[in-house]
Amino acid sequence: MTDLRRVDPAALGYLQLCDGPREVPAAIPIPSRMPRGQPVDGKNRRLLDALGPLAFLRRARTAAQRVLDEAANAGTAGRDR
Repeated sequence: MTDLRRVDPAALGYLQLCDGPREVPAAIPIPSRMPRGQPVDGKNRRLLDALGPLAFLRRARTAAQRVLDEAANAGTAGRDR
């Protein structure tokens, strides 16, 4: 917090503080259910077990970005004519 207090507040357009652990955990447990109760099973569970949580999230983020890019491109199709 001392370092954060030295930053000029005008330089921060947005700031998010996290209550995550100070040290990186040695292992991240894989839940049997997601936070809203969705099951973690089948194809996604096998992929999660094979890749590990971090690689699984990276792959999911990449897939979501592709969908967002397609949606953005679909919204501008034909406007340059």
